[in-house]
Amino acid sequence: MKYFLIIVFGVAIVVGGIYFLFDVDLGSHLVDEEEVEELDDFEGEIMDILSRVEGIESLRYDVIVNSPEEDVTGTFWQKGEKIKMEGEVEDQEMVVIIDNEEGVAYVYMPAEGLAVQVSLNEVREVQDGSIKSQAGELSRHEPVIIGQEVLDGKECVVVEYTTPNTEGKMWVWKEYGLPIKAEIEDSRGITVMSAENISFEGISDDVFMLPEGVEPAEMPSF
Repeated sequence: MKYFLIIVFGVAIVVGGIYFLFDVDLGSHLVDEEEVEELDDFEGEIMDILSRVEGIESLRYDVIVNSPEEDVTGTFWQKGEKIKMEGEVEDQEMVVIIDNEEGVAYVYMPAEGLAVQVSLNEVREVQDGSIKSQAGELSRHEPVIIGQEVLDGKECVVVEYTTPNTEGKMWVWKEYGLPIKAEIEDSRGITVMSAENISFEGISDDVFMLPEGVEPAEMPSF
C-alpha cells in the first residue's frame, strides 16, 4: 500500500546514520599529554554545545537530502513530545504525525483524504531523524571536533565520526546545539543532508492534528 512509502522517506531523511554508533579512530600514534588535554577540551566543548538543544521548546525546519539514489525534501515540526513531518515520495504527498504522550502515530495522504494509525515503531525512523533527536543521540557518544565553519550566518563546529559502515561529518550550530548539515559516505556514495529555514516560534497544537473529518483507519496486520 502507498502509505508504506513513508518508511522509505523516513530512512532517506535520517541519512543512514541515525543512531551514531561511533567508534572514532583518533589514530594509532602515541598521544602526548598536551594532545590529551586538547582532546579533553574539545570533548567538553561539544558536549556543552549539544546540551543547548534541551532548551528548544518548538522547532520547525525544512530538510533537504541529496543521496546517490534520489533527492528528497520535507518539513519537520517538533513541539515537546509531538512531531510532524510532511514531504513528497514518488509524487505522493505524505504526512506523518507522532504524539509520544498519547502513544499514537498517523500516516496521512492528503490527495486521497486517507489516514492510517500506525505503531510508533513503524515511524521510528522519522522520529529519530529529527535534528533535535540526532543532537541528543550524538551527545551519548564520542564526537570529535575537527574545526569551525559558518553556514548561512550560523557559527558551527564541524564534527567528524566513523562507524563500521560509514564515515561522516556533521556541522553543529553552536548557539542551539543542532546538527544543521551532515555528510555521510558509505558503499553507495555520499549523502548530504541540510536543515534550512529553521524557526523556534511557538507552534499551535492544531499542527499535530489530522484535518477535521478525517477518521484514521488501523493499519492491517500481515
